[in-house]
Amino acid sequence: MVEKEMEDPSLEVIRKWIKGLSDGTYGQEFTSTTRVIRLVKAHKGFILCDLIIHSGLLDENGNWHVSAIATLVDIIASFTSYSVTSCLQVTLDLSISYYSTAKLQAVFSSSCIIHFLTIGRG
Repeated sequence: MVEKEMEDPSLEVIRKWIKGLSDGTYGQEFTSTTRVIRLVKAHKGFILCDLIIHSGLLDENGNWHVSAIATLVDIIASFTSYSVTSCLQVTLDLSISYYSTAKLQAVFSSSCIIHFLTIGRG
């Protein structure tokens, strides 16, 4: 069950997108990366998802492939940005640190927090 902190139309869109990615309705190019992704918590500027690493995400050594990790982080960051701006954004700079490997059936949770700074003229 998704923990809701506030009702917001953009959050409902994000819930629909994540469900669609999980069941293959959306993003066929991401199906192996996003299959069984689950939205845990969502509010403006914050998204928390988890998924169980499956065989389609593994590299030749049986570890979670780093490009699959980057794809998932990028997708979640885009959704988090959408929760604030209600428009789709592109990633200009993405920094990920890989501290250890993950194996088949490991549970992965990813969260993203977006803070926007508005600078006015004057």
